[in-house]
Amino acid sequence: MKGGSTIQGVEPPSKVDEEFIRIMYEIEQSYNDLNKHEKIRVEQWTKKLCQITTNVTWKQNRNLYARLLLDQVIKKRLEEPFSKMPPESSLPTLNKTQVMNRISKNVNLRNDPIENLIR
Repeated sequence: MKGGSTIQGVEPPSKVDEEFIRIMYEIEQSYNDLNKHEKIRVEQWTKKLCQITTNVTWKQNRNLYARLLLDQVIKKRLEEPFSKMPPESSLPTLNKTQVMNRISKNVNLRNDPIENLIR
């Protein structure tokens, strides 16, 4: 380990990735109250969103999808685009302003150290 903070050859997560990990943690903690079919859709969407990439623009779009999904999971109501399984192809780009206006302002992400969330 270098300086005790990274494993050799593994980069620490970027801010975008840290936000994504926090959102996914909250989804995992919140989706158990959904019915079986909704749980399966949430699991498929999270699998789609967890695709590995180094493309920062894709990661930012991924985070918008994740925030929108978290908001709907907390409200226990899956709406477009999560009312269907994710597409096999690339996800369309979301409009950040529209997404942020759509989601609840009451959703706060945990501020725990990221290492505690990924154990």
